[in-house]
Amino acid sequence: MISIALVKPPQAGGLVRGSGYYVDHLLTALSRRVRVSLVEFSFLPGAYKKFDLVHFPYFDEYFFTLPPVLPKRAIVSILDCTKLKFKDHFPIGPRGKVAWSWQKNRAVKATAVITISNSAKTDIETFFHIPAAKINVTYLAADPIFKPVKIKKESFVLYVGGVNWNKNLPTLIRACQKIKTSLILVGQEFLARDADLTHIENQPLKEILSLIKNDPRVKIPGFVPAADLVKLYNQAKVYVQPSIYEGFGLPVLEAMSCGTPVVCGRSGSLSEIAGAGATYADVTSVDDLAQKIATVRPTGKEIAQAKRFSWGETAKMTEAIYEKILASH
Repeated sequence: MISIALVKPPQAGGLVRGSGYYVDHLLTALSRRVRVSLVEFSFLPGAYKKFDLVHFPYFDEYFFTLPPVLPKRAIVSILDCTKLKFKDHFPIGPRGKVAWSWQKNRAVKATAVITISNSAKTDIETFFHIPAAKINVTYLAADPIFKPVKIKKESFVLYVGGVNWNKNLPTLIRACQKIKTSLILVGQEFLARDADLTHIENQPLKEILSLIKNDPRVKIPGFVPAADLVKLYNQAKVYVQPSIYEGFGLPVLEAMSCGTPVVCGRSGSLSEIAGAGATYADVTSVDDLAQKIATVRPTGKEIAQAKRFSWGETAKMTEAIYEKILASH
């Protein structure tokens, strides 16, 4: 039987969303279709020689997450190009420059690349100079736990995720303050009180903390387990993804799976993922975002849009990529 290795992210500790979510759900879905093993990352030559194909599902532009020599049949997943697209907001140091050269060189040599949206595919073509034919798109999906539940709707706005510059959270906060509505910001990064607020990458967090300092309408619960997050999505008047750029935008699908109205921008992958299920705003405008939040109504297409994405389909498409490589290399 064909043996496939799915390599653990070298920095897997604490990854719940993002790449960690991708690896966990991909492994579960693939295990129903192929013989796949989750293996430890290694820089050692020959570490993966017993496997017919090796899939590296975690990639970081500025850290060493690929070995010196890739196996003969190697797939690399690159989920987005945020740091490359907005270099001014994600500065690269000397070590990062060395890592980027290493990572790019090896990604280009991979047998195939997998990414999670057509928007991200275009960015990979641009920044890595990898031919489009070599890049495959397999979408993410919301966990099945996210679904409508009977619970009283409340009037708050919900956001789930990180605090990086591309998330554009100061605009969301100002929009909510303009219409005097409550806002719940879910994510562990909001509670990183020991963060170096002089660092350029932490300037968004510094601005966020300043904006909400004396605003009782803004609540920060920190990390919220999935079971409780389902309740928050269902209770929220609206879920807002104010991002300037996303490689995918998973919380949009989680909210839609719960039948909750979504307001987001069109940039990056967001319009590709949200489709007809969202209300779109100019996320660079406090006034327009505030107006869309205040007047949003369910489209009636939220759940149907979310159902277009499933981990079963993602696993099926990933298996097809594996089979194509095994047949041709």
